[in-house]
Amino acid sequence: MKRSLFLLCLLIVAANLSAQQNPDRVTLRGEVLFEGVRSANDFVVELRNISGAAIPVRLPLMLDGTFEFRNAEIADYEVKVTSRSGEIVLEDFIKARETGGWVLLRAHPRNSIPPAGGGVISVQRLLHPIPNKAEAEFVRSAEASRVGDVKRSIRHLENALRIYPKYMEAHNNLGVAYMNQAQFVKAAAQFRDVVTLDPLSDKGHLNLALALLALRQYEEAESSVRRALEVSPRSIPAHYALGQVLYGEKKNTSEALESLQKAAEDFPNARLLLADMLLVRGAFPEAVQELRKYLESGLPQKREEVQSWLDQLTRTIKP
Repeated sequence: MKRSLFLLCLLIVAANLSAQQNPDRVTLRGEVLFEGVRSANDFVVELRNISGAAIPVRLPLMLDGTFEFRNAEIADYEVKVTSRSGEIVLEDFIKARETGGWVLLRAHPRNSIPPAGGGVISVQRLLHPIPNKAEAEFVRSAEASRVGDVKRSIRHLENALRIYPKYMEAHNNLGVAYMNQAQFVKAAAQFRDVVTLDPLSDKGHLNLALALLALRQYEEAESSVRRALEVSPRSIPAHYALGQVLYGEKKNTSEALESLQKAAEDFPNARLLLADMLLVRGAFPEAVQELRKYLESGLPQKREEVQSWLDQLTRTIKP
């Protein structure tokens, strides 16, 4: 089979209507984007719970390259994409959390070199491989993270970067660890290093935008998320981030509404921002519809607050 660059985007979201009945399960949705190869349904996605003994779940890609695993456990997973003949064309690891969220994975077929700037491995990485000691620290960090030891995980990542300061994946994971501890200034610094090392890292630009959004540095956040969308224009998380940034900047534009609408199915909280922006525009019925859809999503957060808001709006628009 002709080797070609693959881009794997996995979107992890909490299961909607079944969330209350089964809070320990999530739905894993994703899409595989590729070029120069046969049709998408010639490939299979395999998901394996690396912390359990369950048999891997395998599903063929749909014709449009999408897939969906329902009722998955909260756990760490190995994900692979294989051809029908069993050849592995890409693989990586993801963590499914009970709070949902998202993760973007970029990968390329084994034993191949992607076009310059187009994949995970940069020219810099090809010329300067990661030292074994740095990689060992990175692996120890992942092991510590897997058992919930955040401080030890951070320490190993810092060790890896002392050994090899240009370790892009270590910068990214350290930034994520800082984000989880609400250390947004430190997180932004790490993500800036990521996009400096790989200007075409959509994940790096998006993570930087989210850190800047948390710091309310909206202008720079908008620039970062737009860069992420230039690299990956179909990214639902990036559209959600753009909608949040424009909302924070009080830019009640059609673009802001469109970005939030694109993300609302996978990120129900986007509907709350949509409702607020629609109210400012005087579109009361449309705002009510978004609030109702949020409640239908089954998310437990803010239900009482949203129901009270909806009741008030309903009384307001009654003739």
